Amino acid sequence: MSRARRALFAVVGLVLAVAIVEALSWIALAALREEAAGAAAPSSAEARGGEAAGRRDGAQAEDAGGDAAGAEALDAAARAQRAERRRYWAVHPYAGYVAAPGSPVEFGDAVPGLAVNAYGFVDTAGPLRERAPDRVVVAVAGGSVAERFGLEGTAAFESALARDPRYAGKRVEWVRLGLSGWKQPQPLTAIAYLLADGAQIDVLLEIDGFNEIALPRIDLVSHGVAAIFPRYWKQQTAPLPDAAMLRRIAEIERLEHRLDALLEAPSGALRFSGLARLVALVRARRLDAQVARAHADFAAAARARADGAPIGPYREYASRVELAEHLVGIWARSSLGLHALSRTFGFRYVHVLQPNPHVPDTKPLSESERALVADATMLYRDDARDFHPLLQRAGRELAASGVEFVDATRAFEAHPETLYVDSCCHFGPRGNEILAELVAGAMRERDPQPRDARGVTRPR
Repeated sequence: MSRARRALFAVVGLVLAVAIVEALSWIALAALREEAAGAAAPSSAEARGGEAAGRRDGAQAEDAGGDAAGAEALDAAARAQRAERRRYWAVHPYAGYVAAPGSPVEFGDAVPGLAVNAYGFVDTAGPLRERAPDRVVVAVAGGSVAERFGLEGTAAFESALARDPRYAGKRVEWVRLGLSGWKQPQPLTAIAYLLADGAQIDVLLEIDGFNEIALPRIDLVSHGVAAIFPRYWKQQTAPLPDAAMLRRIAEIERLEHRLDALLEAPSGALRFSGLARLVALVRARRLDAQVARAHADFAAAARARADGAPIGPYREYASRVELAEHLVGIWARSSLGLHALSRTFGFRYVHVLQPNPHVPDTKPLSESERALVADATMLYRDDARDFHPLLQRAGRELAASGVEFVDATRAFEAHPETLYVDSCCHFGPRGNEILAELVAGAMRERDPQPRDARGVTRPR
């Protein structure tokens, strides 16, 4: 065989080998992505006052078999988790804590202009708005569920609200006051603070319940902090970090930036290479696990430094039930406080008890949702399941006292499709649309309320 022919065979063999490797890489890449959509990945959400410890990052957002919409929801959920675990918090004199300027804002891509404003909320503008006859200023407050509702439930809420003659033809102007980990009385004090600063509201939606009943035992009482205090208060108010802690923070930032780079799609000719994408995905998975360990180490070190005397009006509880009853009392009295503010300042207050996957028989769970509910690493699951009925009972009492209360516990009972995106309490865009339609419908069914001379609805 001539040298030229041998060279030709070598080139053809090399091309075939590359083609086979690329084909196998695309197959492996698809398998890995399907695996990621079929099983929740461990979360690294403990860090810097971020999401719930032990929650799963990038949990399933599609049923077995999956579809494009499910994959898109899964990706959005994973990006939201990464943004929340990287968010920095700033101690606030009235609200406990708010988001620090410069923190990442990754979920709510459909809302242009989102950023952390000067008041520490994730919104497109500041919270001080003025009422006008041609618009309805709607504020939404609460924890991360309320924060996501303010990004993903707004269009559905506006559409449903437009069918109410009292609001038809008016433009809805949103004021987003929900923040991850917030619980009462943070929204109560924050609303009072903003009203004192000149804010005007037509409608206030307070969406809460999970954080109030589930977070204090794990995040506060077990660390010697009063149950009524904001989440992670001891860690957030610990002395400024020493050199060792600063090095931990720097290492986390370095790893996070490397992870961001790996998560970006290859550019140039490599964007057509399955092998390049496969290598990047494998490296990203390994690096994400390393990031999770770094976050956990940082959180453990922060807790160790924060150990000390009890903080606030700390008390011991004889049982979980006694603690839960105290927490429900705080929640209910905070709602009555917001109701009183609504009467004084002339806005409509609607209190919504959020749905939760851990409350039995409230939704036909999909296969992926059953896996989420069974997640043994979800530290808040038992309290959310056992004491949600206490919130419902207190909600009925609030309604009897004049509060416009909407129990959305069973909002998803007619929806067997996957709505929940993690093992904590969060649901994706479709879940927020369903909740928005439920709340607006409940508002529409209420008797018309009196208006002042400017046409502003005033509570009775």
